[in-house]
Amino acid sequence: MSSPQTMSAVEVAQLRLDVDALLAPIFEFARSTTHAETVLLTHMLSVEELLLSLHLMANKIHPRVFDAIAQPILTLETQLNELKRAGHIEDDAATAIREWIRTESGRAKIHIPTDLLIELLELGFSDKDSALFLGCSERTVRRRRKELDLQKWNDRDLSDEELSNILTQLRTMHSEDVGERGTWGALRSQGLRVSRARLRRVVQAMDSFTQNPRWARHLKRRQYYVPFINSLWHIDGHHKLIKWKIVVHGAIDGKSRLVTFLHASSNNRANTVASLFLGAVQARGWPSRVRGDHGGENMGVLKLMEEFRGHGRGSFIQGPSTRNQRIERLWVDVQKWTTKKYRAWFEHLEDMRVLDADCDAHLWALHFVFLPQLNGALEHFIRMWNNHKIRTPGLGNRSPEQMFLQGAWDAARRGYDVGLLDEAERMAMQEAGHEIEGWEDVE
Repeated sequence: MSSPQTMSAVEVAQLRLDVDALLAPIFEFARSTTHAETVLLTHMLSVEELLLSLHLMANKIHPRVFDAIAQPILTLETQLNELKRAGHIEDDAATAIREWIRTESGRAKIHIPTDLLIELLELGFSDKDSALFLGCSERTVRRRRKELDLQKWNDRDLSDEELSNILTQLRTMHSEDVGERGTWGALRSQGLRVSRARLRRVVQAMDSFTQNPRWARHLKRRQYYVPFINSLWHIDGHHKLIKWKIVVHGAIDGKSRLVTFLHASSNNRANTVASLFLGAVQARGWPSRVRGDHGGENMGVLKLMEEFRGHGRGSFIQGPSTRNQRIERLWVDVQKWTTKKYRAWFEHLEDMRVLDADCDAHLWALHFVFLPQLNGALEHFIRMWNNHKIRTPGLGNRSPEQMFLQGAWDAARRGYDVGLLDEAERMAMQEAGHEIEGWEDVE
């Protein structure tokens, strides 16, 4: 493979001018005394994507030149993050949600959409969290619940014996390696709300289960950041069952970690992945960008994204699967909770000499019998995953469904659209003479 061509001095000089022009208004914003949150988030996204585009040019620029260009961008990124953490922003978010209406008595009160309040309760938001989400007081939330006769959940309606039987059924669908948070998410996905303390007690009574010692081994991971929901989806294929001509295709939203699709198929064709992707788009909306590997099965999604979002803006970012952080982490749990069990079954059938992976007739029968079961288990995994709590710095414990809803509502109440931002960003870059062509990860 030939080495990438190094940028000429003229090209480097032009790049410096482009970067300076793009950063100038952001530096001015950082130095100002008031900062609107929507503008801050927009600038954070611009800086993040500028760093990404610069990273993709790293093998074409001398290291010292690269460092000189990157340093002011990193400095600005730090300043913006400090502004966000310090909360030095105008309170446009809190006021944007407040819609006042007049009651029959003539008094004004904050209007809270009934459907939204019901959804917050169903997703397990507390009154305190709902108040923060809606931009009102906790007392207002309690009063609206009382007016609408919406009761908070109580796990006393479910006996310990009933809970134990449900947990036994869950284990037949998945591996027994599912942890406490995953099990709690599985119950939530079925509309069952059980306190963590009670769940822990019942599980311990079932099999003396205690927290796995491996949970105590904390790994320091690289920090992952995307600014908004649907900013970036990660897609990939899981090939642990490929011996039996079964591939699991999946996608996850980088911000909320919401699984948008997960499905097992008997082929690895591009039209199969594209069809799954379109189904997820109809349910969750179009992502701004998609991250995937160079496999041919992703070409359908690449074409769809470039047709809908545009060319030359990184609508589909290609790179090795090892760098597709979010989806690779998801596969660990998919294998542990679901596919490992099916792999063991298939290997057992081979050991019993009733399954030959080289026989088309055997594989057809295997797919006919097991694919519906596997996809049922994967659907259950999606519900379990999307409802399990995740430790989120600065936000407490939130499930992917909660984070996705909160992100969508935050965007809607500010009149903000990720797709519209992309167009504005492109125009701003073009005005500054900065054009990003063919974004692609480099090895």
